[in-house]
Amino acid sequence: MGAVSYQKRANAQPADPESGQRISHSLRSDNQVCGEPFIHIAQLPNDNPSHPRNNLMNPTSTTPQRFNAKTLSAEQVAVCAPIEQYFLGHAKDDAAHMRKAFLPTAHIESIREGVFTSWPLDVYCERFKGTPAADEATRRRTIDWLDIGGNSACAKITLVHGATTFTDYFVLLNTADGWKIANKAFHGQAT
Repeated sequence: MGAVSYQKRANAQPADPESGQRISHSLRSDNQVCGEPFIHIAQLPNDNPSHPRNNLMNPTSTTPQRFNAKTLSAEQVAVCAPIEQYFLGHAKDDAAHMRKAFLPTAHIESIREGVFTSWPLDVYCERFKGTPAADEATRRRTIDWLDIGGNSACAKITLVHGATTFTDYFVLLNTADGWKIANKAFHGQAT
């Protein structure tokens, strides 16, 4: 087993997590989910248990540990819920999903061309116009690891969007409205 993966592919058939095949989620042409949740386990290219990318999730550890979709606790699934909304926001280019994923006070931060950039959620949501990218069918979004500590968690996310691969780091909080992304820091580089 390895990273959690979401990928939109026409006629994709999810595979059994035990088969060792990358699992992706298919969407109908109207971008509605076909059957199962977006969160699936995917085989990493390097399935060596000591490989750093295979230390994925353990809710009682300060070190993110590897996890298996068949054994996710209700809490682990709940932590993934805002990340699923985030993935949908990108897939559909829809700010409404982003607003469901993030706390209203969230900031999206990065270093762009050597300059610190911090966008409040409203500014970030202005980027989403409701028109999915022309290459959406080839884009990949992966939860690389999660670490949960009480009412807080962190996650590393990889988004392969055409010529650019983004690495996102989320800080998540368990609020009265469920788990939400409190802040995001990211880096983009050529794929």
